[in-house]
Amino acid sequence: KDWPDYNFPARRKGVFCLEHKLEGMADVSMNCCQELGCKRAPKWNFKHKDNPRFCAKHKMEQMVDKVKGGYCEFGPCTTAASYNYEGHPGGRYCKEHMLDNMVDVVRKLCESPGCTRWPYFNFPGHKDVRFCAAHKEP
Repeated sequence: KDWPDYNFPARRKGVFCLEHKLEGMADVSMNCCQELGCKRAPKWNFKHKDNPRFCAKHKMEQMVDKVKGGYCEFGPCTTAASYNYEGHPGGRYCKEHMLDNMVDVVRKLCESPGCTRWPYFNFPGHKDVRFCAAHKEP
């Protein structure tokens, strides 16, 4: 109530509290889509920009989901990054643009030695997956 959270919608910084706000002012302290009058939470911006600015309804072409993040470092690619060098955290490239000797560091692989398939199976009563179809226990 006492914080200066109110201003006209086109402004981003609050200058009046609830008690003293002027007619037509709104709470601008909440991070909202930058489309005038939109109250939705922003998730979208251009790949190489830091903060989300627009909601899904008002996003522009070529914008990516900045909340989800983790996009391929290759130029304009907007595919999720899952590949990096073994032992390095976080994905840097998608499968199409990965560099030589990169592996999927995001998704866990089958625990059978040398297997590079994705796991879908485990022992009954266990939620985590450990083995691919070729290496699951009967």
